[in-house]
Amino acid sequence: MVCSRDALPTCSPQHVIPSGATLRLACQNSTSVSTVGADLYGMDRMHCDNGQWQPADFPVCFDRCLIDHHKLNFSGLNISDGQLTGGNTLRSGYSFTVECKDLDATLMGLGTLYCLDGELVPSTLPICIPHGKPDAN
Repeated sequence: MVCSRDALPTCSPQHVIPSGATLRLACQNSTSVSTVGADLYGMDRMHCDNGQWQPADFPVCFDRCLIDHHKLNFSGLNISDGQLTGGNTLRSGYSFTVECKDLDATLMGLGTLYCLDGELVPSTLPICIPHGKPDAN
């Protein structure tokens, strides 16, 4: 069953879904290019009980974020801490932290990025500003 309040069949005395039936819910695959799947938050089963869905709180789906390791690498960034799943995706509500590969560089911008329903926040990566090397003269 698709996880969408509008997509749930009516649980009513007209027996579109009979009283006593239980539906198992899952998220649809995302159509967004920036996301790779979605996660269900809430109960994955709904039970029709005399015209009412139980539990009354409907689950919701939030898209995961795709982490572009090539872009991070090109920007001179390493992931120093995070909750990535499968190495390249981040669940909505989770974060990861980046640091400069060059330990002599300074990170300019926010070093922690969050996934909020398929979008990385902030949307721009921080940059690494190299420190000048002293002359050997």
